[in-house]
Amino acid sequence: MHKIKTRLSYLVLPVILVLLYICSSTVFADQASEKEIFDKGYSLSKLGMYEDALKQFDLLIQMNPKGVSGYYGKGNVYMDQKKYEEALAMFQKSVEVDPKFIYGHNNIGEP
Repeated sequence: MHKIKTRLSYLVLPVILVLLYICSSTVFADQASEKEIFDKGYSLSKLGMYEDALKQFDLLIQMNPKGVSGYYGKGNVYMDQKKYEEALAMFQKSVEVDPKFIYGHNNIGEP
């Protein structure tokens, strides 16, 4: 009887691990990476789909409020729309988040 329990325990652990792997990969499969979201927002903005692009950059900001990509992306969309005050605010926010972010400084007009 003891040998049966031991063999059973060797089978149960791998099955549990496989099930955990399947469940976790299913849960995380829907979560896109920050780069994928930025690229999608960029592509949408170049197609003139500004509202959809802004939604992508908002999602990026929600995912990582301490990252510059969402603010910078929104700033570029606003530039394309000729909404210069909103663009400036986004570029300033990107520099506030990361003072060394050169692209934000360049878009603000700072050296």
